[in-house]
Amino acid sequence: MNGASGRFRRTLFGYARVSTADQNPDHQIDALLQHGVERGDIHVDTASGAKASRPKLDLVLQLLRPGDTLKITRLDRLSRSVLHLVTLGANLRERGIGLHVIEQGIDTSTVEGRAMFGMLSVLAELQRELIVANTMDGLAAARARGRKGGRRPSLTEDQAALAQQLHDAREKTAWCPAWGIDWQRGFHLTLMHVRSGGALPVRAGEVLVQGEDLGAWTMAQRVGWDRLTPAQQWMLESVLGVDPAVEADLPVRRTQADRWATHLAAARQFHAREGHLNVPRKHVEDVGGVPVKLGGFLDNTRRRASNLTLERRAELEALGMRW
Repeated sequence: MNGASGRFRRTLFGYARVSTADQNPDHQIDALLQHGVERGDIHVDTASGAKASRPKLDLVLQLLRPGDTLKITRLDRLSRSVLHLVTLGANLRERGIGLHVIEQGIDTSTVEGRAMFGMLSVLAELQRELIVANTMDGLAAARARGRKGGRRPSLTEDQAALAQQLHDAREKTAWCPAWGIDWQRGFHLTLMHVRSGGALPVRAGEVLVQGEDLGAWTMAQRVGWDRLTPAQQWMLESVLGVDPAVEADLPVRRTQADRWATHLAAARQFHAREGHLNVPRKHVEDVGGVPVKLGGFLDNTRRRASNLTLERRAELEALGMRW
């Protein structure tokens, strides 16, 4: 809290932003502290891009009250776009909240500061319009020479029409030479499962068909959505009803040691039941309700045996592992 006016205490709030977790906001925080903001009133976002969510900024805007001041180091730390900057500045003025931009010397509690804020906003908008105009001129010149910008479509118009026709006729639509066999197999098995009346599997271990974990396959598509082609994304959305994963859906990353411990537990369970470790390549071992692809793990482990530590080799050899 800083200062007092009547019955209400005025607060200096600080806001800082970095684009990635690798960047360090300390220099912004230090500047805010030096200009009177208490550490507990400084809020930091990690966000990049005009559409990125900024929960800390939303929180600060909710906390601000008439007479308070919002301090930032530069205008580009605050606004998502020029339009957002102008709108936010007008909103703060209407609410009786000051804005102090430290490095650019803008303080909207003064007439000069309000004028400078307005001029910078106009210049920024002018710069944006010039960039847009130059871009449109460049695209028009390229089109006049027979060139088209943007990403090349994954499917031609005829191929897209054929895919839609096959889908409408409920024919198999997952095949394409450019897509991996594993992807096509996972799509086809999931499609057959859904068409037979089953619910779309969304969690690993939920549905196993012909040795394939359909829930794990579905989640892999959602998590790796940006790596799919537009045609694959269309197939998943239109045919199966699969959508991209949101942050809450993303699985917790496991360490190499965690994965080794899980597969070792599966190997020990298989050995205790069968008395050997001759596991088929496609075998999936259920460990406490969690499916573990034990056969594939052992096969891959044999191939990289030279990279294993002596301890891990000994753990498998105790179960009769054959190299």
